[in-house]
Amino acid sequence: MRPWNQLLRLLRHLPRYSRYWVALHDDDELAVRRARHEQPAAAHPPLAGWDEFDELRAVIREELAALRYAVVATTPGLKQQPRPPKPVRRPLTAQDRQERREDQRKHDLIVKQVLPPRG
Repeated sequence: MRPWNQLLRLLRHLPRYSRYWVALHDDDELAVRRARHEQPAAAHPPLAGWDEFDELRAVIREELAALRYAVVATTPGLKQQPRPPKPVRRPLTAQDRQERREDQRKHDLIVKQVLPPRG
């Protein structure tokens, strides 16, 4: 007999469109319990579950948003221009995180040179 934890780990790796995930996301009682203990949403989706279909959906969403923006922005008689669409969030890799840390380090150096020291 296998332990329950192993079953739960297996279930987490099922595709998002499986009956398990559909039932989990369609459970009203679970939604109420989650709302009570709501954690802030992650800024980026996890890399572990990201596949080519997620990437395809992200590209389609971005292209549709760009098309919508172009149509609305070129409409004559607008009182104000629409904001350009934001890119769809994708998982961050270790390389992405390292580049962000490096950018932050450079930013901190510039701020240190420009602003007087606090004291």
